[in-house]
Amino acid sequence: MSEKDEVFAKAVELGKVISKTELHQKIKEAEKAIREDEEALKIVKDFQALQNAYRRAEMLGNKPTEKQIKKLEEAEQEAIRNPKVKAYYDAHVKFHEFVQEVNAKIQEGIKEGD
Repeated sequence: MSEKDEVFAKAVELGKVISKTELHQKIKEAEKAIREDEEALKIVKDFQALQNAYRRAEMLGNKPTEKQIKKLEEAEQEAIRNPKVKAYYDAHVKFHEFVQEVNAKIQEGIKEGD
């Protein structure tokens, strides 16, 4: 097994361990709750469509105006007023923070290995 293959195998194993964490399970539960609620699903889809439109515009070199930024922020606030969307949002924030901590530990291991 090459070094690269060994790293990838360990990464897959890490992914499997992460998928069993409570933080990941909360995301899955929140996603399921949204899929089963038409109103929450529509809120998420509408917000994501708006967010994606702004990202595409930015990729084309069009910087969003203050008005557009405010519209996106208002849409986000509107979305998280829905309890299921809020639970989904909170679960994602916590999981993202956890993944950042994992990445920091990986970086720590790299530095110690130098």
